[in-house]
Parts: sequence; C-alpha cells; structure tokens
Amino acid sequence: MDKLALRVAMFTVGMHFVFPRLADAFGVHLSQLLVLGLCLPAVMLGSMSFWRVASFGRSWPVVLCVAVAWIGLAYGAGRTNNRGLLNVAYVTSTLPIAALIVERRCWWLCARMFVIGSAFAMCLAIWFEYVLCTSGIVKSLYRFGNLWSADGDLRLANPNLIGNQLALAAVLALVLYLRDGNRRKAHQGTAAPAQFSLAWTLLLSMGCMLTASRGAFVSWAGGMTILVLWGMDSRQSRKARDLVAFCGVMFAVMLFVAAATGFQPWQTLQARLESPEKLLSASGRLPIWISAYELWTADLKTLLFGLGTGLVPETLGAYLGHLTADGVTTLPTDTHNSFVEWGLSFGLLGMVAGVCLLWGVFRRTRLLDRRDGIVYRQAILVCFCTASMTYVTVFYIFFCAAGPLILAMLSDPPPSGPAAVAHRPHRRPELVPAVRHVRTAPPARQPNYGNLIS
Repeated sequence: MDKLALRVAMFTVGMHFVFPRLADAFGVHLSQLLVLGLCLPAVMLGSMSFWRVASFGRSWPVVLCVAVAWIGLAYGAGRTNNRGLLNVAYVTSTLPIAALIVERRCWWLCARMFVIGSAFAMCLAIWFEYVLCTSGIVKSLYRFGNLWSADGDLRLANPNLIGNQLALAAVLALVLYLRDGNRRKAHQGTAAPAQFSLAWTLLLSMGCMLTASRGAFVSWAGGMTILVLWGMDSRQSRKARDLVAFCGVMFAVMLFVAAATGFQPWQTLQARLESPEKLLSASGRLPIWISAYELWTADLKTLLFGLGTGLVPETLGAYLGHLTADGVTTLPTDTHNSFVEWGLSFGLLGMVAGVCLLWGVFRRTRLLDRRDGIVYRQAILVCFCTASMTYVTVFYIFFCAAGPLILAMLSDPPPSGPAAVAHRPHRRPELVPAVRHVRTAPPARQPNYGNLIS
C-alpha cells in the first residue's frame, strides 16, 4: 500500500504540467488540488513514518524552514492568500513523503516513476501540439513547452518550468542507468535485474532542449557533466561507449531533420543564447531582481520578516506596474529565482534559516558521496539548485517530487535484517586477542550499494 501510494504521487507530479491541456481537451476542470489529492495518500501514510524514522527531513534546518513558511501565512491576515496555502502545502508535503521513501527503502522506485511520468507527459504534450498544429510534427515540437489551448489563444504552461523538470528527470534517468548497470555486474551468475534504458535520458534531454529554456539547459548541463566526467569509472567503459553512440545517433537524426525540413531544432535556443541583451539581463530577470531588492529594503518590517508566504507575486507585480489585459487587475510576477523569492517572502530571518539549510544539504551531500564513492547526489543537487536560480521551483507542484527525493537521498535508511543486528550496541565489549597488523595494499574503492541511493 505504501509503495503504491508513492508510485501514484511521483507519477502524478511527473505528469502535472500536461493536466491543464488534458482539461482543455476534454472540457473538464483539473485544478492543482487534484494533484495534491492524488499525493494525499502518500502524505497520510508518511505522516507516521516522519515520527518513526530518523531521516534528514527531521533535522532542525529543514523543520525550521517549513515552520518559517507556516509563520509567513500570518502576514497575509485579512487578505486572500490561496497561493500561500498552496505554497505551504507543497513545502510541507515533502517531509512525510520523504520519510515514507526512507522507511520503505524505495528511492530508486520513486525516481523511476517520476522519470516515466515526466517522459509520458512530454510525449502527450507533443501529441496535443501535433493535433493542434497544421504544419506537421516537426513544427509542433517547438510549441509543446507552451501547451497552447485548443483554440490557440491561451498558453497553459511555462517552458521554463517544463524545461527544468525535464532536466532533472533526464539527470535522474542517467543515474538510474548507471546504477542498474552496476547492479547487473554485482549479480553476475545470478538473475540480474532489468537495466534502465539510456533512451529515457536522451528522450528527456531532447524535451529539455526543445523548451528553449536557457536556465533548464544550464541545469541539465551541470548535472550531466558531473555524471559523465566523475560518475563513470574505468569499469564502466561500455556505458561511456553506449552514451557516445546514442548521442551520435541523436545528432545524426537532428541533422537529417534540419536538412529535410530547413527547420533547425536548436535554432530557438541558439538565438536566445547569442542575444547579448538577454544574456546580460538574464532574459529580463535582472531588473526583476533589482526591483525585488528595492521592495525588500523599503521598510524595516519587510526587511526583517518579508512579505509573507505566497504574497510576493501580487505585491511585486503591483510594484512593477504589471497589469492584465483589462488594464486594471494586477498581473502576478514571481521573481524567477527561488532564493530571491524566499528572501523577499521571509526577510532576514528566513534567509538565516535558508542559509543553514543550504549549508547542511551541500555538506551532507559531499560527505555521503565521498563515503559511497559516487557523485549521484551531487549531480542531482547541482541540477536542482541551478534550476532554482532561474525559476521558483520551491513553490510549485514540481517540488512535491523533487523535495522528497532530495531529502530522502540525504537520509540513511533504517537498518533491517542482519544490518539491524549489526547496529545493535553490545552490552560489554568483546575481548579480541591482539593480532599483528600486516601491511597490505588498500583495496580498490567500490561504490556502496547497501544504502538508500548508493
């Protein structure tokens, strides 16, 4: 039951960005509350696991940041703050889901379901654009990141959010591929587990590129670079050859498409990367960050406590004078940066809690990866944090999957079976006869596959 709830939650969050297009196609209303409702069983089952299992989600920096988000709701007293309630729900749900992953030791299962859900949503979005676009499948590829409505008048998704999710899913898919190959080596002579295909990584990487999101491309490149350069050792030469071969085939296909249609798949991203004005202003984000700083230092209360949970988009939009088409209603404008959004929401006090959490996360990531002889955690964390610098990933549904996966990978699973006996303290120390130590060559460092992620 627990694993089924986790499967549903991860697959649903992976598919969430295509839900608005599904609702538009079938004429029904699918709100964000539906995604939270499908994640609710995992949250309910994990609420007891949070108290039973000693996980990283119970560390004081994590609990303090979640408490800050709840306290921030008090700032919006007397004002409609539905966005704040959703933000708190997203942040809080990460704790029980992460604890349930740790207790059931199913980090790899959850990562796999998130990857499959993201890939399925990507293919479904491309199909919808193909049906809507009269120019064929090639041109429709460049529209799926916007998810236009059936009448073509309303954009239902943000390419930056979709690109960042696909970037993380691609990094997770490569981690799954590397890990499953090593498990097959460990099971030589026995029934080896099925290997996760490299095609998932290439499919999701292609989707990330087609969104033409520069922030998503940088986050994808950061995670992939760490895995390719330091995630493959000399025993994984076959994997490196597979990766090069697949990339060569994909590059040949892209050249064929460009030659046959005159439509270059990389032209949108290339044009955006070569624009000096947009690069210097981070595609218009730098003026927004400057305005956020001015708004944060406007008075002492905002400087110390911030604007409150969920109130930044409306307040910043009013400060910048952004209005909707009617010329009266304020257009919500987020800061396009999770760290700036957090600081403007909770002020100096929230920043102190956030810095403590970041320091603890990076320090534990480095220590665990060094202990296990891998770089998987570092690649995932670099990808997520880079994406968070260009988009507010913390206060969106995407965080309901990314947050638990990150918290769980930084936790040690509870011992079970022989491991539980090995962890029990002895009542009295055993007497061991003195043995003369013989100097021998140190054994080759092997990845530790007995933990939750390694």
